[in-house]
Amino acid sequence: MAAWGVQSLQAVWWGLKPPTVSAQDIYQTMIGSGPPAVQTNPALGLAAAIGTDGLSVFRIQVQQTRVDFFENSQSQGGQTFPLFSDLKSTMQRFRQRLASASGIVGDAARLALVVNTSEEAASAEEATNLLVSKLGITLPFQDGSELIFQINRKRPLASMPGQEINLIMKWLVENVQQITISSGAPIVQATVLKTLSVDVNTVPSTRVFTPAEQPAIFQEIFDEAERLSQVNALSALS
Repeated sequence: MAAWGVQSLQAVWWGLKPPTVSAQDIYQTMIGSGPPAVQTNPALGLAAAIGTDGLSVFRIQVQQTRVDFFENSQSQGGQTFPLFSDLKSTMQRFRQRLASASGIVGDAARLALVVNTSEEAASAEEATNLLVSKLGITLPFQDGSELIFQINRKRPLASMPGQEINLIMKWLVENVQQITISSGAPIVQATVLKTLSVDVNTVPSTRVFTPAEQPAIFQEIFDEAERLSQVNALSALS
């Protein structure tokens, strides 16, 4: 069974007005090449630039007053659910891509980083039991399913006095399916995952963060998200 690895990363900018830059331009800046595919939905004011470098799948999504940057591990075939094996190096690459984008995205009312790390389990029951044990709680029954445990703790944002960040940790059991299309019938692979979703974001306020201020804030957010993901225990919020 594979060890805990990074399932996905997501950075978010919330603005006060629609972005003036396109999803294609942000993708070009972050990845260094144009996106192979662009999807638009004018009715929703939504545009997405999508591509891959063979190891990662990238998605830049622009809508109304929000920009999202997603990176997922690309499936390399086989039965194992695609995960980046090393948290530190994966987050470092994501940091470097993100560092080039703050200037192009512009002012932001809020910033966020979401890191999902997972480990495969033999069954939903096994995943539930392992997470319950990790969390130090007990259940008065044995047939529970769809476990979700979330907690948030605020703390001051050191890089921006007077501001705060949310430190959200959420453990859950996931049942996921991978569908592979080949020359024959689609192949469906089901996987059960124990997942920790870490969401570090700035608490809403009247403060607007300029492109010049964002790198220091994202640095602090990254440091916290990496620490929480690495510890993977409630004690990380102490």
